Amino acid sequence: MNPINLLQNQLSALPLDYWLHRFIDIPIFKEWSKTKRKSQILQIGCGKGHEARYLAEKLPCAKYLAIDNEAQAIARAESLTGSNSNIVFQTADYNHLPFPNESFDVVFSFDKFHHLSHWKKVLQEIHRVLKPAGQLALKTYSIETY
Repeated sequence: MNPINLLQNQLSALPLDYWLHRFIDIPIFKEWSKTKRKSQILQIGCGKGHEARYLAEKLPCAKYLAIDNEAQAIARAESLTGSNSNIVFQTADYNHLPFPNESFDVVFSFDKFHHLSHWKKVLQEIHRVLKPAGQLALKTYSIETY
């Protein structure tokens, strides 16, 4: 792992990063997306599910599907989430999303794309699963990858 990614991984483990997401990043995405009632939402790279739990509570969605490519992350997210939540956590390959075309109104991804070696393929997959008027909300720290 290069030094920049190592530093980013260490910083993302700090509580400060969690609070910055919760009080800056997520409210900006929430306002920007103008999510409508009964929206179908996909989050790519949910990790432990912190953002998923917060957004699923705040957004008027019918379904919030949070995926990660690591089974351990999904297991941890599920263990931290109550049974009365409308979130579905699932392990999935970002390069081959296991969803039909035009399935989602909104796709979110926080701080994931700079870790992806085939990020262009992932963007193609997102385009495929987004509905025609769907929205992508993407945030990443690193510009080196691009």
